[in-house]
Amino acid sequence: GIQNVVSSSGTALTVDQIRLIGRFTKNMTIIYDGDAAGIKASLRGIDLVLSEGMNVKVLLLPDGEDPDSFAKNRTEEELKNYINTHQTDFIKFKTALLMEEAQNDPIKRAQLIQDIVRTISTIPDSIIRAVYIKECSVLLKVEEAVLYAEILKIKQNIQGAEARVFTPRAAPQLTVVPQVASADTHQNPFDLEEREVLRLLVKYGEHIIHKDVNDQNWSVGQYILNELRQDDLLSINPNYNKMLDLYEAVMDKMEQTALKFFVNNQDIEVSQLASDLVGREYVLSKIHEKFGATIKEDAIKEDAILHELVPKTVLELKWKKVKVLLEEKRREMQKIQELGNHDDVMTLMQEVFTWQQVFSHISKELGSRTVS
Repeated sequence: GIQNVVSSSGTALTVDQIRLIGRFTKNMTIIYDGDAAGIKASLRGIDLVLSEGMNVKVLLLPDGEDPDSFAKNRTEEELKNYINTHQTDFIKFKTALLMEEAQNDPIKRAQLIQDIVRTISTIPDSIIRAVYIKECSVLLKVEEAVLYAEILKIKQNIQGAEARVFTPRAAPQLTVVPQVASADTHQNPFDLEEREVLRLLVKYGEHIIHKDVNDQNWSVGQYILNELRQDDLLSINPNYNKMLDLYEAVMDKMEQTALKFFVNNQDIEVSQLASDLVGREYVLSKIHEKFGATIKEDAIKEDAILHELVPKTVLELKWKKVKVLLEEKRREMQKIQELGNHDDVMTLMQEVFTWQQVFSHISKELGSRTVS
C-alpha cells in the first residue's frame, strides 16, 4: 500500500541518491531493523540527508523484523498506522540512542553532545536549526548558548579547511590558476563547480561548440580538457581526475557518445559517478546567480546554449579557486605584518595584487563570456 519506497541495497547512502529522492519529495522516513550496530553505522548517512535540506523521520522495527517481513504480516492500514504512530524525529532518535550508551559517563556524554551538535550544524535552514537547538538544550540539559557556540566552532573549522588547499606558483600569470596541492582535507570546497564541469563533459562531450582561428572544430570535451590542463586544475578527488584521463586517452578516436563511454565504462567507480552526475537535477551555482548568467535550468534546452554554458562553468571553477587563494594570501599577509617582517609583507602584497588582477579578469569574463 506504500507507493514510494527505495532501498540502498546494502551500500552507503550518497548525496546524489538523496538529491534524486529530493526531486520527488522533501520528506523521508528511514526504516531500521533492531540491529543497534547497523543503526549506528548508518547515522552518518542521515547527516547527509539533513545537509540536503530533507525532513527526516526514523522508524525502528521490533527485534527480528525487517521491512519486508513486517509489511507482509500486516494489512496496509495496520502498516501505515504503525509508521505514523512510531516514527520519530531523527534528532530525538539519535539523542536517545547515544544517551543510552553514554549513561552517566561524563566523557561519553560530552562526546554525545558534540556528535548531536555536529549533526544539527549540517542543517542548511537556520530556523530549523534553531528549533533543534532549543529541543536539544532541553533533552541534553545544556544551555542553548553553549550549543550555538559549538556550532559556530564547527563552521569556523570547516571554513579554515577550505582555505588550506593551495600551493602558489612562483610566477602567476593572468589566466593561470594554482594547482590544488593536497587531498588531506575532508571536504572539497570546489566540489560543486568540478561536478558541474564533469556533468557537461559526460552529457555533451562530443558536441561541437565553436571553431578556432584555423577553422578547426572544438568539442565540449576538447574545450574542457584544454582549459583544465593548461591551468593545472586538478581535483583533490582522484575519481574526477580519473574521468578526465580516461576520456582524454580515447577522445580523438571514439565512435560512441561520451555519455555511453562513461556510463558503460568498465571502471565501476567511473560508471557510478557518471550515472550520478547525469541523473541528478541540474542546480545553478551561486556564482551563476551572482553574475546573472543567462543559463537555463531546463536540461532539454542546454544543448542549444553550450557555447555559453561550458565556458562559464569552467570559469566558475577558476573564479572559486582564485577567490580562495586570495583569502589565504590576505590572512598570511596579516600574520606576517603582526610579526613585523616587512620584506615578506612587500613580497606578499605583490602576489596579492597580481591575484587580484586575475580575479578581476575572471569576474569580468564571467559576466560576458561566450565562445564563438
